[in-house]
Amino acid sequence: MTTDSTTDRVLLEHAPIVRFPLAAPTSASSQSADPWGTPAHHGVLRVPTGVDRPATVLCLHGGLEPLPLETLEHLAKRSILANALLRAGFAVAYSTRRALPEDPHVSSRGLGAVADIRQAVHALRVRTDIDAQRLALLGSSGGSDLAFEVAGIVGPRALVVEEPATVLLARILEPDTPKAGATWTPTEVWPKGLVRAYSGWRRQHMRALLRAVACPIFLPRGDQPLLDADPQRAIREILLPELEHLGKQVEERVYPGRAHGFGFLAGASPEPVSAEAADSVAQLLKDIVRFLKPLCSEA
Repeated sequence: MTTDSTTDRVLLEHAPIVRFPLAAPTSASSQSADPWGTPAHHGVLRVPTGVDRPATVLCLHGGLEPLPLETLEHLAKRSILANALLRAGFAVAYSTRRALPEDPHVSSRGLGAVADIRQAVHALRVRTDIDAQRLALLGSSGGSDLAFEVAGIVGPRALVVEEPATVLLARILEPDTPKAGATWTPTEVWPKGLVRAYSGWRRQHMRALLRAVACPIFLPRGDQPLLDADPQRAIREILLPELEHLGKQVEERVYPGRAHGFGFLAGASPEPVSAEAADSVAQLLKDIVRFLKPLCSEA
């Protein structure tokens, strides 16, 4: 039987993990005065051996908090996604970003995180061992939101956005969002008033953000509830119609029976992957590679 340590050794011999610093801020004073908290400072990169300056996939995690360097290294080493991309000839990078406010009512939430991802892209594009001009952004949940938010700025060849957190991307969860009590809950916002809340400045903000995306988009997702609500409803009723309205090139695929973010963490999460889920993950990885290969070619 192959041990985890043996597996790690084989994986790392094929594509060792390299730490890279994010580009420094323009000045020390700009960092100390940053209104969005402490900038992120690190990322990790794996480059497949024997591939000259490969195209690069930058993976963006979800959640509210930044991830420590050790967790990024664990994802880069153990996730099924990372190793599938490496076998397909892509370099794979993971970068974190500063914390998002715990209170999702903050209208400027995510601006510091966007700045961090821009710095990560810059740090990758100045390297000579990869071709980060041939860049794809791959996110999950809030990481997919960030991919949308930076795409119009950094100009990737492709976006892979696993089940975006659309209620956050569309700024629906704000102080004036209709709610039953002092604070919102997902079961209040998603089943009721979702499209009604998406109007006025929110629609203008969302359309401006999506209009700036110039590359093809692959949107894979599961179909299971999250927090006793239907997170896909915002995708179906807001995000996909807006992308269609703007004439964007979008491929959506639903993987039945799969939960929110099932692909991004597979193999790196403590929970074992069931045989049924493994089939879905395998199909997702085939779909991602099929989507990215022609878009990130040298031509």
